[in-house]
Amino acid sequence: MLSIRFKRVAAAVPLVLCSGNPMSLASQEPFYETPTSSDALYAQEYKDYVRTLRDKIENIAYKKYDATDVGTISLDFEVASDGNLIQYNVKDETTDASQKIIDIGLNALEQAAPFVPFPDAMAKRYSKLVFTIVLDFHVSQTKKK
Repeated sequence: MLSIRFKRVAAAVPLVLCSGNPMSLASQEPFYETPTSSDALYAQEYKDYVRTLRDKIENIAYKKYDATDVGTISLDFEVASDGNLIQYNVKDETTDASQKIIDIGLNALEQAAPFVPFPDAMAKRYSKLVFTIVLDFHVSQTKKK
Protein backbone atom coordinates (compact mmCIF):
# COMPACT_ATOMS: atom_id res chain seq x y z
CA MET A 1 0.00 0.00 0.00
CA LEU A 2 1.27 3.45 -0.85
CA SER A 3 -0.28 6.70 0.24
CA ILE A 4 0.95 10.06 -0.89
CA ARG A 5 1.11 13.55 0.53
CA PHE A 6 2.94 16.36 -1.14
CA LYS A 7 3.74 19.99 -0.55
CA ARG A 8 3.12 22.73 -3.04
CA VAL A 9 6.29 24.80 -2.88
CA ALA A 10 7.15 25.58 -6.49
CA ALA A 11 4.91 28.66 -6.64
CA ALA A 12 6.72 30.31 -3.72
CA VAL A 13 10.21 29.78 -5.13
CA PRO A 14 9.95 32.15 -8.16
CA LEU A 15 8.58 34.86 -5.87
CA VAL A 16 11.61 34.55 -3.60
CA LEU A 17 14.06 34.49 -6.51
CA CYS A 18 12.53 37.39 -8.45
CA SER A 19 11.54 39.81 -5.71
CA GLY A 20 15.04 40.56 -4.45
CA ASN A 21 13.71 40.63 -0.90
CA PRO A 22 14.74 37.85 1.44
CA MET A 23 11.85 35.65 2.43
CA SER A 24 11.74 32.54 4.60
CA LEU A 25 9.66 29.62 3.42
CA ALA A 26 10.23 27.86 6.73
CA SER A 27 7.58 29.92 8.51
CA GLN A 28 4.91 29.18 5.91
CA GLU A 29 2.41 26.40 6.50
CA PRO A 30 2.78 23.61 3.94
CA PHE A 31 0.02 23.37 1.37
CA TYR A 32 -1.13 19.83 0.57
CA GLU A 33 -3.22 18.79 -2.37
CA THR A 34 -4.01 15.69 -4.34
CA PRO A 35 -4.57 15.40 -8.08
CA THR A 36 -8.18 15.55 -9.24
CA SER A 37 -9.90 13.92 -12.16
CA SER A 38 -10.43 17.39 -13.68
CA ASP A 39 -6.72 17.50 -14.48
CA ALA A 40 -6.54 14.10 -16.16
CA LEU A 41 -3.06 14.43 -17.68
CA TYR A 42 -1.49 15.48 -14.41
CA ALA A 43 -3.43 12.87 -12.43
CA GLN A 44 -2.30 10.08 -14.77
CA GLU A 45 1.35 11.22 -14.73
CA TYR A 46 1.15 11.38 -10.94
CA LYS A 47 -0.31 7.86 -10.65
CA ASP A 48 2.31 6.46 -13.03
CA TYR A 49 5.10 8.16 -11.10
CA VAL A 50 3.84 6.84 -7.76
CA ARG A 51 3.61 3.32 -9.21
CA THR A 52 7.22 3.60 -10.44
CA LEU A 53 8.45 4.67 -6.98
CA ARG A 54 6.48 1.98 -5.17
CA ASP A 55 7.58 -0.80 -7.52
CA LYS A 56 11.24 0.15 -7.30
CA ILE A 57 11.28 0.27 -3.49
CA GLU A 58 9.18 -2.88 -3.04
CA ASN A 59 11.29 -4.91 -5.49
CA ILE A 60 14.44 -4.15 -3.53
CA ALA A 61 12.85 -4.63 -0.10
CA TYR A 62 11.09 -7.89 -0.79
CA LYS A 63 14.15 -9.45 -2.43
CA LYS A 64 16.04 -8.91 0.83
CA TYR A 65 13.24 -10.30 3.00
CA ASP A 66 14.09 -13.78 4.34
CA ALA A 67 10.68 -14.49 5.92
CA THR A 68 12.09 -14.87 9.45
CA ASP A 69 10.32 -11.77 10.83
CA VAL A 70 6.98 -10.13 10.24
CA GLY A 71 6.02 -6.50 10.50
CA THR A 72 4.96 -3.29 8.83
CA ILE A 73 7.13 -0.24 8.28
CA SER A 74 5.84 3.17 7.28
CA LEU A 75 8.32 5.56 5.65
CA ASP A 76 7.97 9.26 4.90
CA PHE A 77 10.35 10.53 2.25
CA GLU A 78 10.84 13.66 0.21
CA VAL A 79 11.89 13.56 -3.44
CA ALA A 80 13.14 16.53 -5.49
CA SER A 81 11.82 17.07 -9.00
CA ASP A 82 15.12 15.74 -10.39
CA GLY A 83 14.47 12.41 -8.59
CA ASN A 84 16.99 12.83 -5.78
CA LEU A 85 16.03 11.70 -2.29
CA ILE A 86 16.08 14.75 -0.01
CA GLN A 87 15.19 13.28 3.38
CA TYR A 88 13.32 10.39 4.96
CA ASN A 89 12.21 8.99 8.30
CA VAL A 90 10.36 6.07 9.83
CA LYS A 91 6.85 6.94 11.03
CA ASP A 92 7.06 5.37 14.49
CA GLU A 93 3.34 5.69 15.23
CA THR A 94 2.39 3.47 12.25
CA THR A 95 5.41 1.15 12.20
CA ASP A 96 5.13 -2.22 13.92
CA ALA A 97 8.31 -4.09 13.02
CA SER A 98 11.59 -5.40 14.35
CA GLN A 99 14.78 -3.46 13.77
CA LYS A 100 15.65 -6.03 11.07
CA ILE A 101 12.49 -5.18 9.10
CA ILE A 102 13.04 -1.45 9.62
CA ASP A 103 16.59 -1.80 8.29
CA ILE A 104 15.34 -3.69 5.21
CA GLY A 105 12.85 -0.89 4.48
CA LEU A 106 15.35 1.92 5.00
CA ASN A 107 18.03 0.18 2.94
CA ALA A 108 15.55 -0.43 0.11
CA LEU A 109 14.60 3.26 0.05
CA GLU A 110 18.25 4.34 0.03
CA GLN A 111 19.16 1.85 -2.73
CA ALA A 112 16.14 2.81 -4.85
CA ALA A 113 17.30 6.44 -4.94
CA PRO A 114 17.76 8.38 -7.07
CA PHE A 115 14.35 8.01 -8.66
CA VAL A 116 13.37 9.09 -12.14
CA PRO A 117 12.73 12.83 -12.49
CA PHE A 118 9.15 14.06 -12.20
CA PRO A 119 7.08 14.03 -15.39
CA ASP A 120 6.72 17.47 -17.01
CA ALA A 121 3.28 18.26 -15.58
CA MET A 122 4.44 17.46 -12.05
CA ALA A 123 7.78 19.26 -12.40
CA LYS A 124 5.99 22.44 -13.52
CA ARG A 125 3.89 22.40 -10.35
CA TYR A 126 6.29 21.12 -7.70
CA SER A 127 9.97 21.32 -6.85
CA LYS A 128 9.62 18.41 -4.41
CA LEU A 129 7.02 15.94 -3.17
CA VAL A 130 6.56 14.13 0.15
CA PHE A 131 5.53 10.48 -0.08
CA THR A 132 4.51 7.89 2.50
CA ILE A 133 5.00 4.22 1.71
CA VAL A 134 3.92 1.29 3.85
CA LEU A 135 5.81 -1.99 3.42
CA ASP A 136 4.16 -5.11 4.83
CA PHE A 137 6.36 -8.10 5.57
CA HIS A 138 4.31 -11.22 6.33
CA VAL A 139 5.10 -14.90 6.01
CA SER A 140 2.57 -16.75 3.90
CA GLN A 141 0.54 -19.25 5.89
CA THR A 142 0.08 -21.60 2.93
CA LYS A 143 2.74 -23.36 0.93
CA LYS A 144 2.47 -24.08 -2.76
CA LYS A 145 2.68 -27.77 -3.63
